[in-house]
Amino acid sequence: MQITKEDMWIRTYGRLYQKLCSTTYEIPIGIYRTQDTSVADTSN
Repeated sequence: MQITKEDMWIRTYGRLYQKLCSTTYEIPIGIYRTQDTSVADTSN
């Protein structure tokens, strides 16, 4: 499942867990990121 801009209200893993349970009707075993979401500081 891919998270989109419409899902930006999800701020915590708890809410992500709730969304996965309510949309897939299954209990996720693990939640992990597949893309880097950090912002690199290039102002140096």
